[in-house]
Amino acid sequence: MKLIKALVVMLVAVGMILPAVAVAEDRLSLSGEMRVRAFHVDVDDDSDDDSTDTWANQRLRIAGKIAVAEGVSVTF
Repeated sequence: MKLIKALVVMLVAVGMILPAVAVAEDRLSLSGEMRVRAFHVDVDDDSDDDSTDTWANQRLRIAGKIAVAEGVSVTF
């Protein structure tokens, strides 16, 4: 029964999202980049174990431009 309720909720959500995608704003353009960097460092200290440090960082940048009127645009 819970599965049926979850499916109905999902179908309703998809039904509300699809019309919004179909009438997407033509005046808005989006661009951006996603950077993911990973690091792996062998720790060389006086201990007997073979230690390593591993980590990652990421950055997401999104830029947008919307044409408000003819000859006028806003960049963010």
